[in-house]
Amino acid sequence: MESLFSLTRELASPQVWSVGVELARNGDFQELDASASGERRFRVIQGPRDAVQTVTLSEELELWQCDCSQDEDPCRHV
Repeated sequence: MESLFSLTRELASPQVWSVGVELARNGDFQELDASASGERRFRVIQGPRDAVQTVTLSEELELWQCDCSQDEDPCRHV
């Protein structure tokens, strides 16, 4: 996951990165599952009134996907 971490750090805006770090520090995520291909899925919860997002990370392919509707890529959930 280190290479994917570095890539998202490089591509994320400073504001998006900061919000994402806070989400991670607050423990507002839960790992759902991991596939044989190395993909890992997470549920990200921002707050009691916010929608729950699902994020899929693929370290091997250096790809991510989030079901949020934000314009940022990577988004704060990734």
